[in-house]
Amino acid sequence: MLTRTAKFVVLLIILAIMPALLPSTTPSTLRTKSIHVDEGDFISYTDFLKNTTLDNALDFYSDINSMNGCYIHIGKAAGSMIRCVLDLDVPSCLKGSARSKQYDTVRKASKLGQIFLHKPPPRAWCPFVIHMWDNYCDIELTGLLVVPTRNPISRIQSSFNYERCDLNNCMEAKQTIYGECFLEFEDLISRGLHDVYNSSSTIIPHQPAEMICAQRAWSFVSGDRQFWETNHHWYNYEFYFNAMVPYVKCLGITSSLVANPLLEPVDFAHRISSHLGGQANHTHTKCPRVMVIRGEHLAHDWDKIDAMLGGDGGGGMGSYIFDNARINTAGNVNGTNNKQALPKDGLGFLCRAMCLEFQYYKLTLWLSTNLIKKDIEESMEDLRHMCPDEPSVIRRCNTTAHPEPTIGQYKNDGRQNAGTGIGKLRLTG
Repeated sequence: MLTRTAKFVVLLIILAIMPALLPSTTPSTLRTKSIHVDEGDFISYTDFLKNTTLDNALDFYSDINSMNGCYIHIGKAAGSMIRCVLDLDVPSCLKGSARSKQYDTVRKASKLGQIFLHKPPPRAWCPFVIHMWDNYCDIELTGLLVVPTRNPISRIQSSFNYERCDLNNCMEAKQTIYGECFLEFEDLISRGLHDVYNSSSTIIPHQPAEMICAQRAWSFVSGDRQFWETNHHWYNYEFYFNAMVPYVKCLGITSSLVANPLLEPVDFAHRISSHLGGQANHTHTKCPRVMVIRGEHLAHDWDKIDAMLGGDGGGGMGSYIFDNARINTAGNVNGTNNKQALPKDGLGFLCRAMCLEFQYYKLTLWLSTNLIKKDIEESMEDLRHMCPDEPSVIRRCNTTAHPEPTIGQYKNDGRQNAGTGIGKLRLTG
């Protein structure tokens, strides 16, 4: 029998260790099981680079005259502007045109410009560019991938406004959005996305013409359907990530993985991290570097790339380019401007519908060799001006949740196959 004193001592011991035995009462975070998030459901940038580093050694860039670049032209992200500066023949700035010639000095003085200057293209009369269905780069020769980016919310809004047509002269495919449903982007996100998220139906028809307006709204902003041939919402960060995959095989991602409908960007990020970290003597010398030029921070990124390539840091060239970019003069680059312009309720629905696009955007930034953690977090803060609940980590988007369509038949022919998978239908309308 324990004495009264002994019992009291035992009681004190139990009280002392009890907090360690009980569940924590601190608020849930993305890492806690209480919100049903597994370790594989997210990855931080720090963990992404834990076992390796994306090599940005300057010795790789010592002979830029022998390096071939490839420009990944993401539309509505200052893509045409940068392409013009590099003289890569865009319709609004044809090679050798007066507009192109105004950047001759910048082009010749810039190390990035020199990479593309006077290089014979892989095919006659074709620039070193991947844009929509065009791919004029050479997988074996490419040593540098240059990728323009923009806040995904700003980009999708710009895409909607850019492609809006005169209803008296509008192709039939565009009528499904602008003529029959939404003439203003604010209406698309407030009324259209509201209706689809409050609908009991989770099945979305394959063809846009068969959809109701709410389903078209969701399919437009999520990039789930191709409404017409050249729409920028279809050619999104997911599409261009898939286009980059053949060029960066060293990262451990293959086209078959991308086509798996059960995999999301978080799975690719885990795969890249473990693949690079698992190579004891891995080398990046034959793996193209990815360099990102963020539209919101064009001057900083251009000058940083110039310095990395052995230049003097741009000498103000980045600022000159940024001051002349439409993405700047349009006044809608900064997230705060968009937050004021877009209705709060619609913005909440938009942030939810674009979850996958956000994760592909983050992964694109993470793959860059010219951006550091501070730069990436700066872009995340820009995004959180509009979507305050979006974390910096790459997370799973739960693609089986409403209103994702039921998985049906996938098309894997021609230009569609790059956009197939990721847990949702990717069919041409």
